[in-house]
Amino acid sequence: MMSENYKDELQKLVQKHGLFKPEYVTVKSGLDHIPEFITTVTINGHSFRGSFRGQTANTKKNAEKLAALEVLNYIKSYKFNNNQIKTCILIDLDYFPKFDDDITIKELCYDNLDIFVFMSNEHKSTKKKFPNEIIQIITPSNNPEDTKICMSTYLGSLLIKNLYDEYLLATNHDFALTLIKIINDKTLGWDNKKAREINNISQICEK
Repeated sequence: MMSENYKDELQKLVQKHGLFKPEYVTVKSGLDHIPEFITTVTINGHSFRGSFRGQTANTKKNAEKLAALEVLNYIKSYKFNNNQIKTCILIDLDYFPKFDDDITIKELCYDNLDIFVFMSNEHKSTKKKFPNEIIQIITPSNNPEDTKICMSTYLGSLLIKNLYDEYLLATNHDFALTLIKIINDKTLGWDNKKAREINNISQICEK
C-alpha cells in the first residue's frame, strides 16, 4: 500500500511557484472484482499520466499518488546539475508570441533558472496569467522596437548586479547577436559570462 504523500508534496510545490492547482482525472478499467485505475494529472495545461513501469493502480487513491509522483520525478529528472550556474532566460514576447506557452512546469521549478518576459503594452492586452516564477517587464509603448530597448537596458542592470552566470536570449537573431557581444565584452566590466541564442525551450539544457 502506498503511504508516501506525493499529492501533498506536489500541492506545496505548485503553490510555491504560483502554478494552477493540479487537476486529477482517473479512468477505471478491468473487472469489477479486480478493478484497475490510472490517473492523469494536469498542471498549467501540461498533463502527466501516472503509471509505474506500465502498471495500473488497484485503487483511485493510489492512482492519483502515482500521477503526482510522475510529475515530481519529471521535475527532479530535469534539474540542472549541481554546478551552481545561475541562468536566466530573456524572452522577447513580441518576437516570440507563443514562446511562453512552451514553458513547462520543469522550467518553472528549476532552482537556478529565472525567466524574464518582455512585451509591449499592446501584447499585454492578451491578459495572460503568468505563473509567479515568470518575471514580466512591460514596455509602456506599442512599438516592438521599444521592447528591444527595454530588454537591452534590463540586461545591462542584470550584468552590473552580477546576478547570473549564463544568459539565454530568445529574440530576433541579429538583436540576440548584439546582446551576446555585449555580454562577452570583458572591457565593459564583467567576466566569465556565457550567452547564447535560443528559439525554443528545449535548448535551455544544451551546453
